[in-house]
Amino acid sequence: MPNFFTKHCKKLITAIVLPLAGISIAVSFNLISITLSPHFNIAVTAGEPRTTQGSSSSQLPSAESLDSIAPAVDSKDLAVGTCLNAGSAAPCDTTHNQEVVSQRDTCSMDHFYTYTAGNKEYDIPAPEVSVEKSNESCIATFPARSSSIKNIWNILNYSPEIDPLRACYAGSQASQKIVSCGQPHLGEVVYQQADSASESLNCEDRANSYMGTSTYMWRDDLKVVDPAPVLNGSRYCILETRNNKPLESQLRNLKINKIITG
Repeated sequence: MPNFFTKHCKKLITAIVLPLAGISIAVSFNLISITLSPHFNIAVTAGEPRTTQGSSSSQLPSAESLDSIAPAVDSKDLAVGTCLNAGSAAPCDTTHNQEVVSQRDTCSMDHFYTYTAGNKEYDIPAPEVSVEKSNESCIATFPARSSSIKNIWNILNYSPEIDPLRACYAGSQASQKIVSCGQPHLGEVVYQQADSASESLNCEDRANSYMGTSTYMWRDDLKVVDPAPVLNGSRYCILETRNNKPLESQLRNLKINKIITG
């Protein structure tokens, strides 16, 4: 028998209430085709579902409000340079502890060095610095800050400000010897190599390359930690203060600038 009533509803939130054993059931669709036969058989075809954020209200949102709701953050869609705080996108000039450093199939510290314009041989990251792949994004995590780390190590001019992205030395008596330079420390890591490497460390030469200076410029204030500490499979060239006081200035690219201790 031919259908006697057909109604199509598109891009409209429609609630259909079906009485069933005294219970009303509400079903919502954004594209609905309803065909009613003389026997009141109901066929329902739903289009693509719409994803929305949850709401504490039981009232259904209007079609216009659904279109205005921002989608949840998905790391595969995050551009390189996006900053995040607690996993959510945030302006880079506000507090954040993550940045997307690349969009690649792989993710490693090499991508961190490229993003920060660092020298892999001498710019040793703090233990708190790491990279991790999330969907298609390579995301770096680091101590919280309110400025981007993009090209942060491309600045070759000296800055006395402590760089918490770098690795420093808390001292031989500390339970955790290698820490972020943002924490109290007696020295700074100037070079690192695998403990299995056969070549000599030459820590004094490494220190001069790290600081862009000569030994006579720092020997009265600093000394090379000897023997070089071996931690987690790596050997560290470290300069620490001679007076056993905290180091309060940065050593990278020191050149002819003054060393400040506590």
